[in-house]
Formats: sequence, C-alpha cells, structure tokens
Amino acid sequence: MGKRLYLVPDTLQLWLAVLLCMGFVTEGCARQVVLVLSERSAPYLEAAAAISSGLAEADGKLALRILSMNEVRDSGFGADTLLVPLGVKATEALARSPGVAPVLAGLLPRQHYEKILRELVLRARRHQFSAVSLDQPYPRQFRLLNAALPDIKQVGVLLGSATLSERDMLEEAAEDSRLQLVTKTLDNVTTLFPDIDAVLLHSDALLLLPDVEVVNRASLQSLILTSYRQRRPVLGYSAALVKAGALLAVYSTPEQIGRQIAEIIRRKPFVLPPPQPPRYFSVMVNRNVARALSLTIPADAQLYAALQAEPQP
Repeated sequence: MGKRLYLVPDTLQLWLAVLLCMGFVTEGCARQVVLVLSERSAPYLEAAAAISSGLAEADGKLALRILSMNEVRDSGFGADTLLVPLGVKATEALARSPGVAPVLAGLLPRQHYEKILRELVLRARRHQFSAVSLDQPYPRQFRLLNAALPDIKQVGVLLGSATLSERDMLEEAAEDSRLQLVTKTLDNVTTLFPDIDAVLLHSDALLLLPDVEVVNRASLQSLILTSYRQRRPVLGYSAALVKAGALLAVYSTPEQIGRQIAEIIRRKPFVLPPPQPPRYFSVMVNRNVARALSLTIPADAQLYAALQAEPQP
C-alpha cells in the first residue's frame, strides 16, 4: 500500500468490527465476499470495517469472511465468491493463486495494480480482476489547484521511471484545467535536486506524484524545503505529505475506499466494474505553510465543494 500515514480514532473499535465480520455468515446466502488483508494494521482494519458496515445495509444475503494470505492460497473459491484483497501484498497473493473467483482489489496505487495485472495474472483471467485505486484522478488534482490558487499558471512535475508513462495523461488534464505543465524526467537519483531546481525555475507550483524515486523518506524534507525556499507551493497526494510541509492535498482515506467497495458489491445485479479511482475524498490544507508563503487559501469546505462539482466515476 505504500508508506502512508493514517489516524484511526479508535483502533479497538475497528478490531471489534472486524472480529464481528469474521463470524458473520448467513445461511443460504447467494454470494460470498472474502476480504484478504495485507496486514492487520490500522489502514486495512479501517477499510475492512467500512466494507462490513456497508454490506450490513445490503438487502440480499451475504456471507462475509476475512482470511489471511496463507489461508486464501489454499482455498478453492468458485465464481459465486468475490475476493477483495486490501493492499499490494494481498493482491499479489491472489494474482498468483489459481481460481475462477472474481477479484476486486483496494488500497493500492493504480500503477501497482496495473503491474500486478500485467506480470502476475494470466491473460485469460484478467477480465476477472478490477480495483479501486488510491490515486486521485489528475483532473481532480488540477481542479484543486485552480480552486485554491487561481493565479497559478504553470505546474512543475518531476517524473521518475514509475510515472514517466503518465506524462500524456498529466498534460491532457493540465490543458483541460488551463494550466501549463512543466515536466522533467529524473536522470538518476544523484540529480534529483538539480532536476527539481530546473523544474521549479519555470513553475508556479510543484505537483508531487507517488514515485519512490522522487518522493521517499530520504528526499521528502529536502524536496519540501527546496520548494519552500523558492516560495513554490507543493501539491501532495496524502495527508502525511501535508503534515510534512506540502501546502495541500486531495486524498482518500481507507474508510472512504472501503465505503466505495461496499457500494460496488451491493449493486444489483452485481457486475465487476472496470478499475476506477476513488469516488470519495478529503481535502487538507497546511495553513501554517500558507501563511509562511503569504497565500490566502479558501476554507477546506469551499475547496471540497469545488471538487464535488466534478463528474463522479
């Protein structure tokens, strides 16, 4: 799932919810849903609790189970079972397992899902896989920039090997938002900061993408400080980045991803949808950074309302 920070108000409550889920089986159910958690840590438990709560509202009868990755490898599930892996490790485990059950993954970056589908899933079975990814659509991110900083005209992006293929989608989304995209490809890790300086020189703001070659524990603070010294606001992709010094971000919590997965499962008749981005999201602004950069940013609720106007997946 990647190194993302989540705050869970009552982890014990989530544990209880998950334990209740594990014991919930309805006799004569028409469909079985099996959750597979990459880890029993807060983000996965939060998503699992949201799925459980959402499925409790279903009209039909559902059997909901939670299995470990080892348990699911040894289980033979039929087409009447929906497998829901949460996180990269669980999705990889199911991709390596033979079977005919459809798979709806969640809590993983889109590029990780696409790599798993390409490298681990048999071609004949790929139509049985789908996902709700963590990545926010680029139009949503640029819409946030327009709403928060309407004077921004040029947005800089440094692309590593994991995001190089995203250039066309980024440019199209930026153009639709009347923004000019300033991109540079990272030559190698030793040129990271000269490359960032080159991008910032021609940009009004910096967009960070989840590319480990660019954004990682070793580089994050220096990236933020470099942008700060040049008085360039940073648009991040998680709450953790905003807390670390990015100006703002639009992101989805595990609870929001879990809610969306539950809604997909409850649809009648159930049909596995194409892979899709998050429907539900949150907005966060670092007001201390805004003051330091002498920026006046609308209230979070106002920014959220601006994003709500977009077409939903």
